Amino acid sequence: MLPDHFDTLHLLGVSLSSDPKRLEEAEQVLRAAIAVSPRAANVYCDLGTVLFDLKRFEDARACQEKGIALNPNFPMALTNLGNTLMHLGRPLEALELHERAIRLKPDYADAYCNRGKVELRIWHSEQALQSFERALAFQPKHQEALAGRGMALLELRNYAATETALNTALAMKPGNAKVLAHRGRLHLRLLRLEQAERDVEAALALDPTLELALREKARVSLLLNKPTQAMAACKTLLEQNSKSENALSLMGSCFVSQGEIAAALEHFDRALALKPDFEDAIERRIFALDFLPGADFAMLQAARKYWWDNIGARIPQRPLRPRELDPDRRLVVGYVSADFRRHSAGYIFMPVLRHSDHANFEIVCYSSSPLQDEMTDEFRSFADHWVDAESLSDEQLTDRIEEDGIDILVDLSGHSGGTRLGMFSRKPAPIQVSAWGAPTGTGLKTIDYIFADPVTIPEGAGGSIARHRLGDSTAWPEPFRDWPKAKGRPRAAIACQTGPFSRN
Repeated sequence: MLPDHFDTLHLLGVSLSSDPKRLEEAEQVLRAAIAVSPRAANVYCDLGTVLFDLKRFEDARACQEKGIALNPNFPMALTNLGNTLMHLGRPLEALELHERAIRLKPDYADAYCNRGKVELRIWHSEQALQSFERALAFQPKHQEALAGRGMALLELRNYAATETALNTALAMKPGNAKVLAHRGRLHLRLLRLEQAERDVEAALALDPTLELALREKARVSLLLNKPTQAMAACKTLLEQNSKSENALSLMGSCFVSQGEIAAALEHFDRALALKPDFEDAIERRIFALDFLPGADFAMLQAARKYWWDNIGARIPQRPLRPRELDPDRRLVVGYVSADFRRHSAGYIFMPVLRHSDHANFEIVCYSSSPLQDEMTDEFRSFADHWVDAESLSDEQLTDRIEEDGIDILVDLSGHSGGTRLGMFSRKPAPIQVSAWGAPTGTGLKTIDYIFADPVTIPEGAGGSIARHRLGDSTAWPEPFRDWPKAKGRPRAAIACQTGPFSRN
């Protein structure tokens, strides 16, 4: 029998809610407290937290809204409802609730931290970092804010600061499964696969159902060629949430690794039905289609066009900066790749860079991989300027390319690992080219040309292909029409896709 004493019931319910194994008991006790005092807004808030922890998000929302109706100026209830709405896929409403909580309580560290989580979700990483730092200013040992700061720094590609932030959080609380999983993400981003696997395994030992750790377990297992372990992690994720677009996409890659391309495509399509702009599934689907027997040119082009329509077209393009139009100066050519190293793609385009005409062209290489080897040193020797771009965000890399005055920007990665197509979508250079990648191009309308030959793209494949020489002024956009005529610039074959290709 429960007592009919409100304070006793309330305190008992809060006490029980601290034990994950007794959440159902906590719910019963808090509901009994509400029965004694139906207008106690703080109990609705506490009950909402219990329901949230039970992953009953709609029930939590209804309970939290009831508490706010009873007390509209209740900061804790407002920010807790914001957390619930984020889990229900309503991030902009969640953001407004956190803002309301902060306006009511300007030193509320939890609200700043929760706001940062939403900002990460909507890819506002700079704002998220500011929110987490604001939370830490009020509460320096705030565990979630420390982890969140590391997550924001990771998205901003500030890897050294990310590692420091996550290590600081773990020093304060070594058994934090979420922080271990995020450090595993960092190691995975830097392709430290063994360290990533250790951190993810440690996180799962602490919390076997942690979604983040299971996702990273699948990713690192795929890269370590352990498809069975990857598939097991994906199955656990799907048992917990059959509508997890992350789990469906990763399961698709598990099937690709086993050569079951049709099953893989079914999983990618299911993920995209849930979230049409889910870039991970779009990219993995593009990769899988290259192995599908019977996939024709139009199908491959359509998959790339889908990336553009749902990702690239939504990225604002930059207005081109004014530049010196001196026909006697060297043209500045930038090459962007994650494969300036011992890699199959590197062997293909290395001869081109080795034999560059430095008298007429200034060569800048932008390397977007954390991996370097002796071939990287050789590539570096071919460039007039070398930029380690792995730690630069797409926005920062766009700024750097504009500052370098690149006239022709060449993509050497396409949709493969380390791609920087988000940067190419911003159009930082007046002429952008896709080279030595998939013969179907990238699908980006901001890429003007694709390098090709009759072997890469047979005559008539997929429609009409108009071939131009760089020495023909008609192949050059304004204001560069006169440059190919100057100083007897060498001609280079370039294919401009027309008709159904829509340029590239």
